[in-house]
Amino acid sequence: MIENSVRDAFFELLRRGLWGSSGNSWNFKLSGRDWQLIFDESVRQTVAGITYRGLETLPDRDMPSDGLIVKWTAYSAMTEKTGRMMDGVVAELFRFLEENGLHPVLLKGQAAARLYIDSYSRTCGDIDLYFSSEEEWKAAAELVLSRGIPAETKPDGSFCYKWQDVEVEHHRKLFDICNPLRRKWLKELEKEHGFSVTEIGGRIVRVPSPMLNLLIMSSHIMKHYFGLGIGLRQLCDLSRAYDAGGYCPDDVRKMYDRAGILKWGCLLDSFLAEYIGLPVHFLPSGRSSLDNVAFTEYVLSGGNFGHYRQNDNFANSHIFLSVLSRKFRTLASYLRQLTFSFSLAPAEAFWTIATLAAGQFRRK
Repeated sequence: MIENSVRDAFFELLRRGLWGSSGNSWNFKLSGRDWQLIFDESVRQTVAGITYRGLETLPDRDMPSDGLIVKWTAYSAMTEKTGRMMDGVVAELFRFLEENGLHPVLLKGQAAARLYIDSYSRTCGDIDLYFSSEEEWKAAAELVLSRGIPAETKPDGSFCYKWQDVEVEHHRKLFDICNPLRRKWLKELEKEHGFSVTEIGGRIVRVPSPMLNLLIMSSHIMKHYFGLGIGLRQLCDLSRAYDAGGYCPDDVRKMYDRAGILKWGCLLDSFLAEYIGLPVHFLPSGRSSLDNVAFTEYVLSGGNFGHYRQNDNFANSHIFLSVLSRKFRTLASYLRQLTFSFSLAPAEAFWTIATLAAGQFRRK
């Protein structure tokens, strides 16, 4: 965990890159070691392209060393190059699926990148597609397999393969909400708000409407935070989605409440306002009464999807759960976060673990 002064400078740089130049004065008189820590944290959190945009707002006297600037510039250029390549992959994949009569919806990823000031400052992940019916999901899977493409079905039910060396996942569910009592309402919500379109790689693709996008992102962050962990890239995505508008804040609050994640939404919104710089008037859930410190430490300690978390003492504390952890590390992570997750979204925490456990055993 980086010290507070360096962490504060890191977040200021992130905010500048995310929203544009800040009018606030900030002391960036940092040591070479401090700048290296900020760059390393940017890479860990997959936001180095965004913080590079923040660098561009600084006067020459506050810049890091020439060597680090060259390294950061190269990293940012690679982020842009990969983003443009990914746009082409998305466009080609949509062409393939749509010409075979399918209607995919692009979730997060390159769709989220379109919400940024600079789409190519966002580090790419994989490609997530949603199909609104079980029939289409099965038809898409069969189509991929018919082309001889190796694929597998994960415990959560997603169908996974590589398209032009890029990881692709087909999803049956639009939201990471596992409570079966919400299933019918979620489908009604999908029909009510529907989908929108955006241009990616020269092709028009379907994406979630602004209202749906907020619940998709919030529940996705929750799922990973309750498990292995989540990084800042997804939190930046949610901030940009709030800023993009196209929704009624009161309706979003009601939606979070109906989904059983309002308390979680309040915590998220408080973090976005305090650390990411989202203006308060964009907070549909309201401020959380919970302390953001523990949330922030968990995000920073794990990095992108918790991949950098070193300390996993969970397996050492319970012999039975030690065996479970070795076989099902993700499930073990959810159990480790149990107290926290139950305090924020008890029904969702229970059904998430139950669904994940069922998926693991079905896979076996």
